[in-house]
Amino acid sequence: MLEELDRAGVKKRDIFLLGANALHRKFTRRELAKVIGKNLVEEFGYRLFCHDAEDPQNLSYLGTTVSGCDVEVNRLVTDSNLTVCLNTVVWRGFNGGWKSICVGLSTYRSIRWHHSPEGMFMSLERNPTHEMLNEMGARLEEELGERRIFKIETVLANPLQVAHVWYGILATYPLKRLRHAGRVFVAGAEKPSLAAHLGLEPKDTVEAAIAEAEEIHGKDASIVFIRNPLIGSRQ
Repeated sequence: MLEELDRAGVKKRDIFLLGANALHRKFTRRELAKVIGKNLVEEFGYRLFCHDAEDPQNLSYLGTTVSGCDVEVNRLVTDSNLTVCLNTVVWRGFNGGWKSICVGLSTYRSIRWHHSPEGMFMSLERNPTHEMLNEMGARLEEELGERRIFKIETVLANPLQVAHVWYGILATYPLKRLRHAGRVFVAGAEKPSLAAHLGLEPKDTVEAAIAEAEEIHGKDASIVFIRNPLIGSRQ
């Protein structure tokens, strides 16, 4: 990603690397070296750090959403010309989309609205958590414009291999692809022999679900459908 930015004329001296750790503790320099490599840690120096949700001088409050939820993010998001967010893994409906920005780079003032036993959901359909995050993202775009945040999403085939990558401006982010990313866990290597397709919502026909799964995994894969029997009555 840094090489691509360099080819586009963006110099490393103008780039900050920011860990989106939300309310979690910040990584140490040694831990960062294990995650992104010692060379990058040494090269970026003070321009590499973790988000601090308790540092008011480096936070920007953007008001509330249409539903009254507070929106507060790291000041680098509002002050930078472009924020590129790299999400290295997607787990069902819990990750992806605006979560990396409106949670990972936010504060308790914002996070309290959805991070509660009543507010956190893993579902991909009618997920109230992402509905709140989408409203927060819309408020962010009202202030910054629609082309200030670029998102890269990945889903893993195994702990060491990426299966799929999706990318785009969040304002026009392909939600269907994000839904695919959350619904897919691929077991195997380049051409998996077994794929667990998480979903098969009640409104899906079996034929439509098979067609969607084959589009993602390929016709050569053996596909197992997994669904929650409590959602709807049809088996």
